[in-house]
Amino acid sequence: MRFTLKKAFKITFFTGLFVSCILVINSIKNKKTKVRNIFVKESVNIPDELKGFHIDESPSHEYDDIALCIKSGADVFYDRIPGLLKTYPRYIRNKIIVGEKPGYKLGNYTMHDVCTPTYGEIKETYWSKFKKEGEDDNQNEKKEEGAEDDLVNGRKQDFNQLGWQLDVYKNIPAFKLLYDTYPNAKWYMMVDDDTYVFLSNLKKRLSFYDPEEKLYLGLSWPIPTGCFPSWNDARFAHGGAGIILSHAAMVAFVGNYDVCLKSFDDCYAGDVRMALCLNTVGIRINRSERRHVGINWRGHSDQAPSLEYSWLEPCDLPLTFHHLFAKQQKLLFDIQRYNNRDSFQILGDNEDGNYHTLISYGDVFNALDLDLKMTPPEKATYRLGSDYKRISYARQIDETEVLEENVKNCQQRCLDDVPKCKSWQYSNFMCHLKSGIPGTIDGTPNSYTGVSGVPIQCDKDLILK
Repeated sequence: MRFTLKKAFKITFFTGLFVSCILVINSIKNKKTKVRNIFVKESVNIPDELKGFHIDESPSHEYDDIALCIKSGADVFYDRIPGLLKTYPRYIRNKIIVGEKPGYKLGNYTMHDVCTPTYGEIKETYWSKFKKEGEDDNQNEKKEEGAEDDLVNGRKQDFNQLGWQLDVYKNIPAFKLLYDTYPNAKWYMMVDDDTYVFLSNLKKRLSFYDPEEKLYLGLSWPIPTGCFPSWNDARFAHGGAGIILSHAAMVAFVGNYDVCLKSFDDCYAGDVRMALCLNTVGIRINRSERRHVGINWRGHSDQAPSLEYSWLEPCDLPLTFHHLFAKQQKLLFDIQRYNNRDSFQILGDNEDGNYHTLISYGDVFNALDLDLKMTPPEKATYRLGSDYKRISYARQIDETEVLEENVKNCQQRCLDDVPKCKSWQYSNFMCHLKSGIPGTIDGTPNSYTGVSGVPIQCDKDLILK
């Protein structure tokens, strides 16, 4: 057989093509391996100081009607969970911890990976798409312990944490796992690992509602742009502040689970996806299924308790505070245990004290020993809400001519009406006297606010329902 130049060219061409294909395939495999290493951790080293971790669970059956799901993440599990488990969760027998990676354990507690078994290998998140080139892929593995605890204002949300970026994949499968684990619970609750729950208050408020009615309860927020709800005025329960489902609502959700799991891919927030899912079975937040009216559900907060928190009604019952450090969670736990105690005896770590009694916002505020002082008028701020009285001033073409006089008068009116008046606001020729201390927000150049310096006290019956 003659060996022509044409045949030699063909052999060279196809050999080169074959080698190129092999190189491309290997390159793709390497990239996939790199992505998988970002999102799935095969082995986990437990910190030495936590290897003997143990919690004495409370023998109380006080909260057996509630099943709790604590959302955590691989990058914060060993920083947050040890301190948290020493507080309110020790009173809940029915609980699970969920996250996005396998292998994380602490004593008898395991973080269940609800992402990988449900969605498989997650190659990219909504947030990782916007990661800058050259950014360290493993930066999210850094521990929080290097960050300084702001015990006044609480924890700041770190949007770079992998656990937070993968939160979108947790809520729906986590609620399904919670139901599969505790199918007979009356109420199901999901919270973040930096949240504190006042269980005695929660139990009392839930006692006014029927778990066999389809109820979806929590801090109501408008659904953000990009999640495309199918109904007007669409809202969802803020996940960090706590999501509560009745048994009937959970059964309805589980019945449509497979549909929800494959839907809402364009929505980047797990708590919003949960609201969209529940809407497919006719359930909307804080709304009575039977009476088709809104429910006055309240008590959840996406903030830490501080002077910037909107302390609106001293006699109402707080249910949750969010964005807390472990020290703040322990402080709220001790405030509950020591609240209204006649004895000054120090409680041991496993002693309940008055933990199972009700506690008001006023109790929490005063126990925190916040540096509450009369503040000078603060320019260009608002304190919205909690008004109990409004005083109008005569309007002028040029407000600056009477501005100083009106502001001083508004402040004095509040001081003359203490202890009822806790804070005040002057804006647009109107003085607002307030029974609480709403947090400050940016106002107009001629708006002023201040605090009277009077502690928030509950001087009437607690508001239970």
